Amino acid sequence: IDSALDKVVKMRGVTFDRIDSGKSGAGVLADELESIAPELVHDGEYKSVAYGNLTSYLIEAIKELKQEVEVLRGTAS
Repeated sequence: IDSALDKVVKMRGVTFDRIDSGKSGAGVLADELESIAPELVHDGEYKSVAYGNLTSYLIEAIKELKQEVEVLRGTAS
């Protein structure tokens, strides 16, 4: 995933209250995510987020951060 960290930084986490059940939740908004990573959005009657696939972006972003930390510490391989 190219520029995973840049893409993750653009994502916005939100909390919400579901109208149908009144339960609280957290996630990202499909409409916002679509412009950052359209492959993570399912477009049907209602747009939805492929949260399982979002994990790959987070993993790659962490790897990018680790590389930056290693450079700053002078321990990069």
